[in-house]
Amino acid sequence: VVYFLNGQFFRATAKAVIFAGQSHTARTACAQLLSASQADAFDQVTLSPVVTANVTIRSAAPVVDLGYDAYYWGSQYWADFVVADWVGSNRNNPNRQTVLTFYGGNTASVEDQPNERIKLLTTPFSSYEDSLRADLGRVLAGRNFDFDRDVIAVYLNRWGHSMVYPKPGWPFSAPIIGSGGQVTRVPSARFYARQQIGRISFGAQDVESSPANESAIGAGVRTSSEVLPLL
Repeated sequence: VVYFLNGQFFRATAKAVIFAGQSHTARTACAQLLSASQADAFDQVTLSPVVTANVTIRSAAPVVDLGYDAYYWGSQYWADFVVADWVGSNRNNPNRQTVLTFYGGNTASVEDQPNERIKLLTTPFSSYEDSLRADLGRVLAGRNFDFDRDVIAVYLNRWGHSMVYPKPGWPFSAPIIGSGGQVTRVPSARFYARQQIGRISFGAQDVESSPANESAIGAGVRTSSEVLPLL
């Protein structure tokens, strides 16, 4: 494994390697090792762009009783926000500063994902900020919240290849129905994409089909069982 650190390249020898990043990184880094069928399986991954924003507010008072997550409707760009430090012991302190993390929604079709990526990269910061201002003014109405007074900073993150899109046929292929109604399961492309190559295993949520923490954990369990015999 060759890696770059502090202006220098280093080479390390390992008994096994797990690619735990997104599938397009593994697809590119291992291009010369993939068979044509495995490369084709990797190419069937659809990744969705998603925008996120971290909004720092002076006081948690307007959101201290909302819990961890707040979903709402009618936004131009956003689907929900989470209160960053809600899991801590200080979560009921209304006087603390806190950060609200907003997640964008993406309801476009599989075919439209490339266009959504272009929109993500070309939409001006001010448009996202205006949407945050309008949303918080509406969602927190009556809670003594004023965006221009209470927001300290807005950090925008444009994730062009944020998460796997579990399109039909990616989690599971359609089964074969034989005579007499006998059902034969057919592995989908993701099962072929994640096949171990020698001492290289492929993890991450992409090849477990859904953008979820549970998928990432499942990939960790699977790849660890693949490499343990090599250690």
